[in-house]
Parts: sequence; structure tokens; C-alpha cells
Amino acid sequence: MAVVLFTTSYQSENQAVMAAGGACTALAITIRMLLLWRQSEWIEHRTGLWVSGIILSSLLLAIPCGLFLSHTILKHGYSDWDSSVILLWTTGISIGAIVTYTPFFPLLAAHILVILPPALLTALSQGGQRSYTYGLANLLLTFFILAQGRRLYVSYWERAIDLHREAERRREVELARVQADAASRAKGEFLANMSHEIRTPMHGILGMADLALASANDPIQVEQLQTLRGSAVNLLRILNDVLDLSKVEAGKLELNLEPCSAAQLVDECRLTFAAQAATKGLQLTTKIRSPIDEYVMIDGPRLRQVLLNLLGNAVKFTATGKVEIGLKRTALADGKTVRLGFGVRDTGPGIPLARQEQIFDAFSQGDSGIFSQFGGTGLGLAISNRLVRLMDSSIELESKPGEGSCFSFVLDAPLTAPPPKPAVAAVTAGSASSPRQTGRPCGSGRRGMRILLAEDNPVNQKVALAQLAILGHNVKVAQNGQEAVNLTLQASYDLILMDSQMPVMDGLAATVEIREIHRKLGRARVPVVALTASAMPGDRERLLAAGMDGYLAKPFDLDALDRTIQEALSAAP
Repeated sequence: MAVVLFTTSYQSENQAVMAAGGACTALAITIRMLLLWRQSEWIEHRTGLWVSGIILSSLLLAIPCGLFLSHTILKHGYSDWDSSVILLWTTGISIGAIVTYTPFFPLLAAHILVILPPALLTALSQGGQRSYTYGLANLLLTFFILAQGRRLYVSYWERAIDLHREAERRREVELARVQADAASRAKGEFLANMSHEIRTPMHGILGMADLALASANDPIQVEQLQTLRGSAVNLLRILNDVLDLSKVEAGKLELNLEPCSAAQLVDECRLTFAAQAATKGLQLTTKIRSPIDEYVMIDGPRLRQVLLNLLGNAVKFTATGKVEIGLKRTALADGKTVRLGFGVRDTGPGIPLARQEQIFDAFSQGDSGIFSQFGGTGLGLAISNRLVRLMDSSIELESKPGEGSCFSFVLDAPLTAPPPKPAVAAVTAGSASSPRQTGRPCGSGRRGMRILLAEDNPVNQKVALAQLAILGHNVKVAQNGQEAVNLTLQASYDLILMDSQMPVMDGLAATVEIREIHRKLGRARVPVVALTASAMPGDRERLLAAGMDGYLAKPFDLDALDRTIQEALSAAP
């Protein structure tokens, strides 16, 4: 409009047309300002009115263009300055509308049909070569704009739909990730809570059974107590299997490589089941083709867990005949690595081909009758297979019904020097493996220590008091963390045994406060050992980071408790 107003005489010579065009333009601007003012409300709640306003204002802006163009052709023709300016102006607006209205092709079509076709009809009504030439150009321009606009409109919305779908996919993936993380956290919290709640009473059961066995003289009573303890250990083993499976599935189980004699480990696994196999009349043998004094870097405890699972299944499911555990060693070309082939073979019932892949799934067994006959959770092979995969291998199965089974796997391990001294057994969850049959302190070490026991569970208090009395220590009991803090202010102690989860104040907060109080008072550092049912990944590191000096997971036996106490006392300044 400004071009027409300031560069042509159109305003003075065609006041009525200019007034009509100006009125349309002013009304269109007013509508647009109103839409802008009420944009947030109308888009959400009055969408139809918003769209109608956009369409009406767009058409009102196009009407002056079409009016000026038709009037110019009718009055001025095609030769003077005014007509040239109007033609260029309307052509530019028409072509520019292709981009402006790309997302709204119907609006583009309405915009163009208001501007160009009226001028086309005006030119054709005048006749003559120039009119026909302009009419043809007008028609071609109209088709060009509509064709390009349609192409851009389709391309725009195809791209918009693709972007929308991609955004939806990203949102779905993100939502799935968030839900998976939440489910994983919920599962971890549930397992941690269940582990803690089961281990706490399990420690009381096993501890009391050990104490009763230590003083039992009647053979029948001893047998009953051993049965009780064995059942509790089996329940604990199931709990550990479930936790191991969850760790592997969550990717939180890491291998701990250390020097290990593979031949010695295999023989120890055989000894573990020797009595059970003998009771069933089975021949349990080893075939070891590896030097007993050769050490390799491998996760010995996890390898032991795999072999015990395989060997335990073989002994359990084999009614007659024999079970053999084998080890074959092959030196590799680099001279620094050996290939160790492990295998467990039995003369049991065998596994049908259709079931051989399924038995490595969690909670799966060879056939539906196995559970009713032998029991079990079906977790052993699933865990073993996942552990072997962590070691970059896989368990192979050869079996035929009625001919027995053979489970085998191969590991490559670097050779290493023997450890300087026998490694002390790690104190882990479920370490209560065998009861002490004595009422005297076990091993050498410092006795008569003043020990503060922070434990809220009454049964576990009784177990710990009896165990510490056997070990010859003087004990004071705190019912919670706050009481433990108060007692350390009233007296000095050589060692503090601290439960992690207690009412009023937990063990972590109590340890931090004790450390801070002793620092301010200038007291010597007192060793604090966590006696806890928290045995999930990261619990040990979390407790040690809080200032504790040792960690012992429940349930534990007398030997483990004494060893932990002596290590903490020896490390104290």
C-alpha cells in the first residue's frame, strides 16, 4: 500500500477505490491485533473463532490487491507508470504468499483467487492483444502459485508429521526409560528391604541354632538342631540366588579377579558334595588335567558358585551311577594365558531336547514333574549361565533322556604368581556355613575388650551377647543410634558394633555424630564395625564411607564375628 500511495497518482485519482482498500486493510489489521491480544485464550478455548479470524483478515488483506489490480487494468491499461507499479506489487504479493501460507494451502488458494482471477476476467472483457497476453500470464502465474503452494504444503505437512512422530517416539522412549528406571529403583528398593527383613530374623535363627548346637549333648537334639540349621541355610541360599539374579540383570554385578588355583577349586567343590553323594550311593570323582600349584587370574568365588550349582544339580537329580567334575588345561600360543575347560557329567535322567534351552531361564526346570519330586527354585542354572557370560563364555549342554547330562564351559585366564599367603575368606552375606561346636573363644586374639553393641532387634541382641561372651568380651547394649552416641559420651569403648537400620537414629548418622564428637573432644578414634542385614550392592561401600571401619553382613557365624573384630582392633591406631 505504501508503494502505491507514495510512488503513484493512484491516491488522488481513485479516492473511492483507495478508501475501500484502506478500509479493508484497517479492518484486517484490527482483527489481527484482536487475535494477538486474545491469542492464548482463544487458541485453547475458542479455536474455531481464532481460525475464522485468521481467514477473514487474510482475505481482507488480499481484497485491496485484487481491487487495485482490476481497477488499474480497466482504467489505465498496461502502459503507464501506475499500472506497472500495481502489476509488480500484486505479482510480488501473490508469489510471496506461497511461502507465507505454506502450512495453509486452502488459505493460499483463497488469497490468490481474490487477487488474480478478477484481474484476468477484467483483462479478457477488454479484449486486445495486450489484454489476452496479460490474461495468459495471469493464468500461468495463478497455476504456478497454486501448484508450488500445493507442493510446499504437502512437503511441509509430511515433514511436520515426520517430526511429530519422531518427537512422539522420543517422548515414548524417554517415558519408557523413566518408567524402566522407576521400576528398576522400585525393584531394587523392594529387594533391599526384603533382603534386610529376611536376613534379620534369619540371623536370629542361625545364631540361636549355633548356640544350641554348641551346648547340645543329646544326639537326637543335635540332629534336630542340625536339620533346623540346614533348612535355614537353604532358605538363605535361595535369597542369595534371587539377589544374585537381580544384580546380574541390573548390570551391577562385577567380577573380582584374583589369583586362584583352578585345580584346587575343583577339588574343593567335589569335597563339598562328597558326603551327600555318598549318602545317595553315588560315585563322585574328579578328572583334573591341570597342575594344582598353577594360579590364574579369575573370580574364584563366582567360579566356585557356578561349579557348585552345576555339581549340586548333578548330585540332586542323579539317582544311581556317578557324577564327575572335570578340568582340562590347555596352554595358548602367547605363553601367558591358559584355556580352562570345566565340565560336570552325570548319569541322571537327562534332559529332552525341547527343554534344553528353557532350563537356562529363571524359575525354569527340566520338566513339570521335577519340582514336585526334587523341589528347587530353578534359579541355579540361570544365575550360573549369566555369571559365565560375564566371564566371556557360555555354558554348553549335551544331554539325552536316560543317558545323563554334561554341562561344560571354557574360560581363558592369564597365568599369575601364587598369592604370598592364603587369602582370608571374605565375610559375605550368607557366610554362616557351619556351626561352631565349642563354647571356647576361637583362635588367638585380643580378649576382654569393652564393646558397645548398637542393635535394636531383641533376638539379635541375645545372639550377639552370647557370641561375644563366648569370645570373652565385655558388652554394653544400645537400643538405637542415639543411645549409642550417648553411651560413648559416658564411657570409653575399645570397639563399637553398629547395626545400620535402627529407630530414632540409624547407624550411619550415629557413626558420623560419634566421629564428630570424638574429634571435638580430642578422643582417640574408636573402631566402628557394621553388623547389618543390608547386603545389597553398594551397602558396604556406603557404610565404610560414613566412617565405619569394618563390615559384616548378617547372618554370620562366630568365626566370622571374631575375625572381623580382631581385624578392626588390629587396624585401630
